[in-house]
Amino acid sequence: RRWHISLNTWFRDYLYIPLGGSRCGKLKRVRNTFAVFLVSGLWHGANWTFVFGNRARALIPAASPNEAFLFAQRGFGAHENPLFKAMPIGVDMVPFANVKRTYVLAPADSTSGGPELLHQLVYTLNTLGAQADIVYYGADHSSPPPAYSRYVKGSVPFGEIEDSEENLIVVPEVSIHLLSRFKKAAKAIWWLSVDNFYILYRDKSFDALSFLFRTQGFFAVLKRLLKISIKHISFASPAIQQARAHLCQSHYAMDWCKRHGLTKVYGLSDYLADDYLGLTPEVAQKEDLVVYNPKKGASFTKKLIRASPDLTFAPIIGMSRQEVIRLLLRAKVYIDFGNHPGKDRIPREARMAGCVVVTGTDGAARFDADVPIQEKIPARSENIRTIWNLIGAVMSDYATFNSRQSAYAEQIKREKGDFVSQVKSLWGL
Repeated sequence: RRWHISLNTWFRDYLYIPLGGSRCGKLKRVRNTFAVFLVSGLWHGANWTFVFGNRARALIPAASPNEAFLFAQRGFGAHENPLFKAMPIGVDMVPFANVKRTYVLAPADSTSGGPELLHQLVYTLNTLGAQADIVYYGADHSSPPPAYSRYVKGSVPFGEIEDSEENLIVVPEVSIHLLSRFKKAAKAIWWLSVDNFYILYRDKSFDALSFLFRTQGFFAVLKRLLKISIKHISFASPAIQQARAHLCQSHYAMDWCKRHGLTKVYGLSDYLADDYLGLTPEVAQKEDLVVYNPKKGASFTKKLIRASPDLTFAPIIGMSRQEVIRLLLRAKVYIDFGNHPGKDRIPREARMAGCVVVTGTDGAARFDADVPIQEKIPARSENIRTIWNLIGAVMSDYATFNSRQSAYAEQIKREKGDFVSQVKSLWGL
């Protein structure tokens, strides 16, 4: 793909994969691993200490699939990310190493956090020298939304996807039904949200049944309907079970996949746009203002507002990105008592703008690795007074609470580098 490639990439493309890679029996996989480390030892020095040293190192990944995957992470320079450490092992070390071209499917004309992440993956893969394309579904056009022109310049029409064994198709969890159209290409499901999957494939029974009838057949679905719920039927579909990999944007999604019996689960997180990563909030500009997203936890938030007449609340509604940034830079507090279907972006954007983030405990907010803050209170009526007191304390002593969430801000700043490392590890770049 390029004249200059890394040593890891050379070993993978010209030694490990030609020998059979990880797609062969256990003995051959051990042989292939030993061969790579043997040649690596010779490359590092024409001395038997290098040869024996690297053969000893090969014993670690060859002996245990668990250690093999952890070793692969270190070998490809993965950041010490908690999401990496939680990744299940015993699967392909580099699941997409043989992929020639990656197609990432995204909903057309949508500019929420999930679609932006899909575009970021295409951008990152292309930047690293791989071949990746965005593919829109739901509309017949090829122009990306203006907000995402920084990531991609164009797209591939849905009908022009090359359904080849060398290619990979990545879909978000809300578009699993589209995978049934492809017979040869490898498939990966990216669990950007757990909740949206439920909404589409369980709550909307017509959509769920249509999907199940297409993937399993009428009588098979009818038989299962008599026994279990749509939630469980959907998980029995080949489109999910036969995916080469399940990519998880959050610990919440990873935990959920494990509990539902999915294997081949990997972490692939996300990162904020540079507009937020480069913010420099100033304490002098902060006001006693509470910002919230009216689309999240609306019922409970309304109760909180009615019970807090002495606090000033400002909704994020009908604003451009720059208008949202200006509002967050003024506010001391951002609240989110809705469900967190994944690592939501607005709480992280608020933190980068210097807001003290206060959340409930639903969804990803329940996991400290996803939302590492102490200011979490369950969204229940009996807790409204406690939340009111907490917000008042932040207004009175903003500096202390802001400092207490500094680690959260540092984690957000590292996410871009972590994401690149994860992509390198998964695609073997």
